Amino acid sequence: MTSWALIATFDSASTLRHTLDSVIKTVDMVHILDGAWKGWPSEESVSTDGTDELVRLYQDKHHDRIIYGIMHDRPTEIEARTRLLGQCSPGDIFLVIDSDEAARGDLAAGLKRAEQSQVDCFRVAVFQPWKRGPSRAAIAHPRLFKYRKGMRYDGNHWSIVDAAGRRYDQDTANIMLDEFILLHRQNQRPSSYLDQRMAYNAQMRAKHWVERSQTPRR
Repeated sequence: MTSWALIATFDSASTLRHTLDSVIKTVDMVHILDGAWKGWPSEESVSTDGTDELVRLYQDKHHDRIIYGIMHDRPTEIEARTRLLGQCSPGDIFLVIDSDEAARGDLAAGLKRAEQSQVDCFRVAVFQPWKRGPSRAAIAHPRLFKYRKGMRYDGNHWSIVDAAGRRYDQDTANIMLDEFILLHRQNQRPSSYLDQRMAYNAQMRAKHWVERSQTPRR
């Protein structure tokens, strides 16, 4: 069994170092894919802020433990996240962690608990300390998984299916791992990136509601 941290990134030099430092001493392997997704409002398709140089510094230090790829073809977010799963083998454990998040707590204990469990999908608390009011509270997301053959993202970035049609999402992730949390650091990104993120999210929400309205009701 190999433990993985899977990281999708784009213009993340300001935050990615914290992400890598929070997992590199614990997981066996890290898989990073850099590139803008389809619909992302940027003229550039790959990072230009020093992300590439940062990742290569970590590769030099950690040798064969970091797999790094660059996507020039602007895949959809679903396609990009599915590509991240491509290095995993059945029985592996993988943590989905974004390039502006950092693991805090006992990640090793969380991985061990998941390994010993009969369950394949686990929730992890994502805390956003820079927000105010109720939205600041931690949100539990399915983020730690045991890899099963043919796993891919399906429909959205929080739902995974395997070759047998089993689904892993908010409805099936019944176990909460309290050994560690993910600390969201989006507030440390440049304002230009945050503007792009807001525009992308608005576009994806509109697309979601259009698709939902066109789905026949049962």
